[in-house]
Amino acid sequence: MPTLHPILYKGRFEATLGIHITYEDAIGVIIYCLNWFDKSCGGSLHAMSSCGSLEGKIVAVTGGGSGIGLCYTLLAQTHKAKRVIIADICLSERAQEAIDADETIVYLKCDVTKWEDLQALIDFSRDSFGDVPDIYVASAGVLEPSHSNFWHDPEPLEANGYSQLDVNVNHPIKLTRLAIRGLLGSNKLGVVVLLGSTAGYAKQYMAPIYSASKHAITGFTKSMGDAEKHQRVRVIAVCPGIVSTPQWTTGSPAERFQLLEGIAITPEHVAEAIHNAVTEPAKYPGGTVLEILASGSRVLPEWGYRDALAENGHGHPDGMPAIPEWSVELHLEMMKQINVDKSYLSISSPGTYLSRGDTALARKLTRYVNDYAGELKQSYPDRFGFFASLALEDIEGSIEEIPHAFDNLNADAVAVMTNFHGCYLGHKKFDPIFNELNRRYAVVFMHPTTPCLSTGLHATPLTNFPNPMFEFLFDSARAVMNLFMSGTVSRCPNIKWIVPHCGGALPPLINRFSSIAPIVGTTGVDVNLSPKWVKEQLNTRFHFDTAGFAFPEMMKGLLEYVTIDRILYGSDFPFTNLKYVEILSDQHDQKLLDVVSEEEDVEKVNQKNAMALFAKKERSTLS
Repeated sequence: MPTLHPILYKGRFEATLGIHITYEDAIGVIIYCLNWFDKSCGGSLHAMSSCGSLEGKIVAVTGGGSGIGLCYTLLAQTHKAKRVIIADICLSERAQEAIDADETIVYLKCDVTKWEDLQALIDFSRDSFGDVPDIYVASAGVLEPSHSNFWHDPEPLEANGYSQLDVNVNHPIKLTRLAIRGLLGSNKLGVVVLLGSTAGYAKQYMAPIYSASKHAITGFTKSMGDAEKHQRVRVIAVCPGIVSTPQWTTGSPAERFQLLEGIAITPEHVAEAIHNAVTEPAKYPGGTVLEILASGSRVLPEWGYRDALAENGHGHPDGMPAIPEWSVELHLEMMKQINVDKSYLSISSPGTYLSRGDTALARKLTRYVNDYAGELKQSYPDRFGFFASLALEDIEGSIEEIPHAFDNLNADAVAVMTNFHGCYLGHKKFDPIFNELNRRYAVVFMHPTTPCLSTGLHATPLTNFPNPMFEFLFDSARAVMNLFMSGTVSRCPNIKWIVPHCGGALPPLINRFSSIAPIVGTTGVDVNLSPKWVKEQLNTRFHFDTAGFAFPEMMKGLLEYVTIDRILYGSDFPFTNLKYVEILSDQHDQKLLDVVSEEEDVEKVNQKNAMALFAKKERSTLS
């Protein structure tokens, strides 16, 4: 799982590093969100619209007395279900009205934590309607009640476990078992829909039991994928984000719900997703985990970026203590907190070429994250742009990915690492890639990574410090210097370059490398190389972001060589966590004013420079 490097709009424009899933801490108010690199990359966003008849089908809905369950009950009745059985401990007024209005809907009092009550549901259907249910929807669930909450002692204290787990985990597992048993030998094709949550692949510190219960639903559903083949029962899960049920719209939570406008979805929206999953078996086979967010729905794949990192030795990327998490919702919240209108996102180190020689993995992972980012931009066109990842070490794969990124996904730029297993940007083997990027007038964002010898060994002697602390700054300088000295900058005049962290260690070395290289007679050095020419290129074709600790020294040093028009705002989120992003953002404008003196210059950095950079991006889509 990587990060996103920003170029924000304030507005700011930003380029950001990110992967976050989080919670909002207060009486269990939780932001259930899409984990970009963790588990939800891939699939395709699409709007939900219910279709498909349930004519002749018997439907059983636990928790159908209110909320999502009731909405699905009403939808199933609308789609001509033979009978819909509400199995719940009690009924809402709306549910009672529905039962009174249409004999299709019936009620059976049911405590879903008890085997005997769930078995009674199966028996009731067989005795009353001549057959067991065809469709089972396990919508009964609870969210961190005070009597079964990790942060409170169980009530009563002698309770044998947490009742929340009985409702959220044991009940759907029991119902699935009973459904399979009841359907055996019936020659019917059964469907079991379990109600999960995006908390099922997230960390939720304020609600760990709830999160664990939804993790269980995700894992159980995937494990039951083969039941469709062996038992003719299709087990699937629907995982919504925040749903605007009464707990969000009454009392104190309503105030917090206001903060989530545009993120929350309605119970009706989830009910439509359940109906689509039930009636479209080819699209949603057994084992499917379907995520439902305000921006659309997506099938969660079995494999994600975090898995790829862990499986290939990058659990602590570049010596960092952990991989920060990221989500669309948290990123939008960050943007709101620091007054950012638009973010340009990209993968951070170690990128998508994780294992030397494994081009198959690199291609799979590169396409995976780029497709997701393209969908994100399509879903939030006013809030997000993105830089498509390229695994340069795979020359053929990168050349194939460029047209897909620009022509199919509408990428705003490409993102590359400063070196790929010891080969730095500017190495002659990368020439075909940069020739194509030059032909497309592309913007290229480079992100520093761990210095690496050509043998593949890491070249970081101070291993007790994380490499982003200072090695990244030197690696950026190496990459930029090699682009100049190798002739890549001369040969590719149409490429615009973005260098993070105020150029890293580059500024004090500009005169040195551009003066000494021609003097010592190094072969292969660009004949144009001189301090004057390098500065001209830096001021016409390079941009630098302010991510990290840019003030005052790094910014002052950079502005000795480039004008303020070349500077872009950057946050380094989420490797710089939200707390410190806010602190640095609060200080950013004043510290910038201390360097440049003019308010107009601050506005350029925060917004105008990035807008100008991407204004003519459309040329990159030339075929």
